[in-house]
Amino acid sequence: MIKSIIGGGSMIFVIYEDELYFRTILKNEIDNIFSNIDIRYKIVFAKSSYEVLNYNNSPKTIINIIDIEHEDEMNKGITTAKDIRENFDKNYIIFFTSHIEKTYDVLNSFIEPLAYVYKGDPNFSKILEDAILKVFKIDSEKNKNSNVLFKDINSDSVYLDLNDIHFITTSPSRQKYLDVYLHNEKIEVKGLLKDLSKFSERLIQISRSTLVNKSKIRNIIRDENPKNKIIVTGLKDKENEKLCILTPKYKNKLS
Repeated sequence: MIKSIIGGGSMIFVIYEDELYFRTILKNEIDNIFSNIDIRYKIVFAKSSYEVLNYNNSPKTIINIIDIEHEDEMNKGITTAKDIRENFDKNYIIFFTSHIEKTYDVLNSFIEPLAYVYKGDPNFSKILEDAILKVFKIDSEKNKNSNVLFKDINSDSVYLDLNDIHFITTSPSRQKYLDVYLHNEKIEVKGLLKDLSKFSERLIQISRSTLVNKSKIRNIIRDENPKNKIIVTGLKDKENEKLCILTPKYKNKLS
C-alpha cells in the first residue's frame, strides 16, 4: 500500500537523483525560481522508486524531477515515471539527465513529461523555470469552470471534475444515458452529448457517439477499421481505450 508521507507546502518537488552535486543544483534553482513567487513549496529527495510513489500520493501539486539512470540501472527513471503516470495521472514529470539519447524511449513510453532537461545544456536553468511556470498556468486553467453536473440513474446529482474526465460515450444499452470514463472507472449518467459539447471547449466531438477531453489526449493510433483512429487518453484499463474512436467526419475537430 502506498501511503502519503508529505506534510506542508502547496507544491511539492520530488527529486529522484543519485548525485549530491545535482541534487544541490536543483534545490538552488528551485529556491531561486520561487524567490519572487508567493507560493508555498517543499522539496523532498527520494532514495528509491517506492519513495517516489509514496510522495506522489498527495492531493497537492506534485512535480517530479527524475534522472533516468539510478544505481547503474539505465532505465530506472523511465520505469519510475511510467509508474507515476499509471497511478497518479495528474502529477507532473520533468526528466533531468545526462542521457540525451533516451529522448526517443521517453517519447514512445507516453509518459508526457513537462520537459526533458539535459544536464549539460547551458540553458537548463531557463528550461526548468519555463517548465515550472507552465505548471502554474495549467493549475490556474484547471480551476476555471471545472465542475460538471450530471444526474445518475437514481436522478441524484453527481459533480465530476472536468479534469478527471477522459472521454464520454453514449450508452450502448440505454437511450439518453452516457458513459463517462475517468482514469480508473466508468460512471453511467443521464444526458445527451450535444448538451455537454457546449459546456467546455475542451470537450470535442470525435464521432456521433463520443466526446473526448482534448487535454487528456496522449496519442492517436490506428483502429481495426482503417477509416477510424483510436485516441489514447491514458485510462488504467487499456481495453477501454478502444472505445474512444475518431471517425473521418470529425477528424478536423482536432486541428
